[in-house]
Amino acid sequence: MSYAYAEYVLTNNQRRPVLLQFPADLFMPLSTVPKESRDRCMPQPGIPSSMCTLPNHSRLTARLNGSKAPFKDSGDTMMPAGASYLVRVAVDMPVKNDLSADDLKLYVWEARFTSDRKGIELALPTDQPH
Repeated sequence: MSYAYAEYVLTNNQRRPVLLQFPADLFMPLSTVPKESRDRCMPQPGIPSSMCTLPNHSRLTARLNGSKAPFKDSGDTMMPAGASYLVRVAVDMPVKNDLSADDLKLYVWEARFTSDRKGIELALPTDQPH
């Protein structure tokens, strides 16, 4: 068993700070989730029914291009204007070892990030590990 993860770049392209949120979840084929964990696997509207996401967590792994660090404002974590961060989203439960990088997909699906409540796939580079 192993723990799957993917990385993506999150950029605030506005001229003002914004709330730091992690919009992407990691999806994998249901067939790669061990049977004992499948009840934790969550399908989402607009995402193929053969794919699901396990409980996961996201964290910043790097600040890019001299970006300033996130900061607190009234208890919220804010992303400075123009900042770019490398974010790692990792599942909290093990998956089968035969899961390959090509099986993994990043989707944005939460209603606060999509207008039609359907998952939007984020393109991953095909020549880079993810």
